[in-house]
Amino acid sequence: MRLLCALTLCLITSYSNADIKSGVYINVDSGWSHYSAAKETNDVNDISFATRIGYQFNRNFAIEGQLVGLGFSRNLMRFTTDQEFTPSYNYGVNAVGILPINERFDLLGKLGIGRTRMESSLRAQSDYDETDANLGLALRLALGTSWGIKLESNYFNKAKVTIAMLGFDYHF
Repeated sequence: MRLLCALTLCLITSYSNADIKSGVYINVDSGWSHYSAAKETNDVNDISFATRIGYQFNRNFAIEGQLVGLGFSRNLMRFTTDQEFTPSYNYGVNAVGILPINERFDLLGKLGIGRTRMESSLRAQSDYDETDANLGLALRLALGTSWGIKLESNYFNKAKVTIAMLGFDYHF
């Protein structure tokens, strides 16, 4: 464990002037999602995954498209809650404001809109898509001019889903 910590510290300090460059980037995240169902006894946690592709225009602004798997499948929900509809995934676009803290750390704020797939747990009702706004906050650590590690949280308002994720950015 100490060796892993020492190697991580060496990697982080080796890029003392790591400023993420502008241009196209991709992002892959995984983490935890929490669905706030109508009844508090039915709140559910699950694993979530996301992939994003974006364009960073300058040091302070980017726009990105996203596909977020919210982690709730209709088979899981059929056995764990009595909710008729549960969120499955979201796709949409985000405007990203970037506040540089120093050469290594950035604070990111996200405001986006997309479509959330609501799946039915009952066969008599069909699935539907809901227009959903999302808000996000992230902290990014630059590991060089191309790589970054990001800790992020997002909230999808109509779906009532909160996600917390750890991911990697690669800037081309």
